[in-house]
Amino acid sequence: MELATIKTAYVCGVDFHSKTMYICVMNRKGEIKLHKNMHNDFKLFKSLIKKYGKNISVGVESMHSYYWLAD
Repeated sequence: MELATIKTAYVCGVDFHSKTMYICVMNRKGEIKLHKNMHNDFKLFKSLIKKYGKNISVGVESMHSYYWLAD
């Protein structure tokens, strides 16, 4: 298995459920910048991470319902 080398200043983890998702954004020091339990809504997700620009990596729980966010 190859592991990714993350070079961005922020990382975002996404935990999916059937109708909701929990997101957490941290900086390289491990400081939590955002954590939110929210409805599965791509526009809302994008608006929440927009301030981090292209300096964020997103990790998504691998399951059957994540495709809409990955696309």
